[in-house]
Amino acid sequence: MAAAADIEMPANKMVQLPAPGSPLGGAAPGVMRTVIADGASLTAQDVVDVGAGRARVEIDPSLKDAIRASEATVKRFVDDGAVVYGVTTGFGAMSGVTVAKDDVSALQVNLIESHAAGVGEPFDREITRGA
Repeated sequence: MAAAADIEMPANKMVQLPAPGSPLGGAAPGVMRTVIADGASLTAQDVVDVGAGRARVEIDPSLKDAIRASEATVKRFVDDGAVVYGVTTGFGAMSGVTVAKDDVSALQVNLIESHAAGVGEPFDREITRGA
């Protein structure tokens, strides 16, 4: 059995998967590293490690602030009646359909639920955890 496997990534980038049970980046065995979600430094290796359960995620306070600011902007657009693709309109062929202010939240829930549906065998836990 090989010590590590390679996963081909876009633009010919490779991600090394450490062998099961091996320490990561010099970490002591049994010590889980932490991936800091800051909106800028996430790597493909971070996603692989989180998916495999070899790293946990913490959200940097600055990212929380940025998320809150984005949420406030979207709320302002909705309150002002602005036409914003996928927020106050439908998607794709339905982009010309304006969504009522009271239905905006339901539109977002429907989008997530429609993308969560699928056919075939479910993905492994590692894949869905990394996503």
